[in-house]
Amino acid sequence: MLARVAPYGQVSSQSVMHATERRVLFFDLVIKKLGKSTHVPPLADLLSVWQEHKDADKAFHYRQRGDVLYQINDMHIDEDSASATMLISVIDRRMADVAYGDLDTRKTKILKKADREGNNHSAHMVMSLKPHKADTYLCMLESVSRVGAAHIQYLLNHLMRNEYKVKESRFSFPHPGGVRERNGQPKRINFLPLIRLGGHPSPSLIKDIENGRIRHVSLIEGREKTPFGDDPYLVEETYQLTLGVKQDIPAEGRWERLKGVFASHRGDYTEGRISFVDPHNSPKTVEFDLDNMNLDAVQYIKYTILSDINPPLAYASERIVPHMEERMLSILIGERGE
Repeated sequence: MLARVAPYGQVSSQSVMHATERRVLFFDLVIKKLGKSTHVPPLADLLSVWQEHKDADKAFHYRQRGDVLYQINDMHIDEDSASATMLISVIDRRMADVAYGDLDTRKTKILKKADREGNNHSAHMVMSLKPHKADTYLCMLESVSRVGAAHIQYLLNHLMRNEYKVKESRFSFPHPGGVRERNGQPKRINFLPLIRLGGHPSPSLIKDIENGRIRHVSLIEGREKTPFGDDPYLVEETYQLTLGVKQDIPAEGRWERLKGVFASHRGDYTEGRISFVDPHNSPKTVEFDLDNMNLDAVQYIKYTILSDINPPLAYASERIVPHMEERMLSILIGERGE
């Protein structure tokens, strides 16, 4: 029997993990690059780097002075469904020992961890290998505490940087001017592709913007770090244009209106920001990547709920859980319209 899939909604960063239920968040994985090249490799090429690090038992990095470790536990690439699945985990020795209580005896049992052990959480991420727009791939992420999009993005980019240090020529493109080496071969320019995970806006965000009060809208342009004035310790990093919003702006269609503003200035700015007061009189600020209108604010990322998961899930796993992968892949394929 197919388990229930809840309607799309707004995710809470404090959501409780249940053994038979998970939230699945909607993201875009966007491939960027450093340098002036317009060439961007397909996701499959980056997956090969991450797979090689995984096979060599090097797909990890430490944080917090060695007390926290993020790693790729498992990977699976399925050419038939044009998808790839990762299981990414965190081990954090700073977290408190786990405690269980008995419902009948009302006694508490504490599981003491060893010196180099830590609390372990893992999350599945299912990615489409078909771009739905330039350099942009649909991605489903299991919502798990401490294994969020920012942590995963940092880990995967860390592995790409490690690969670049070892083999700069792994990713390269012909010199745009047709320059050749002394041996007559075309000169190639090496570059480092990186990823960004941006969440899809939820219906709740649109509802809150259209039923709340917009304070102001900002357009942000990143700049190279150049000295500001005569002070050697101050550098320019961003330029921000802030727009006031008249209070009589029509409620209906506000979201589409703002999207239109952002789209028309995409070539001049890289990020947008909306500051507003929601219908419950709570001030909110959300930031967007203007290329895809994706956002980082967890509470406003589109999600769905998988319930009746059987067998139930633990906090962590060493391997991809097949029935969880199957459920998430079904959502991804449906979102692709297949």
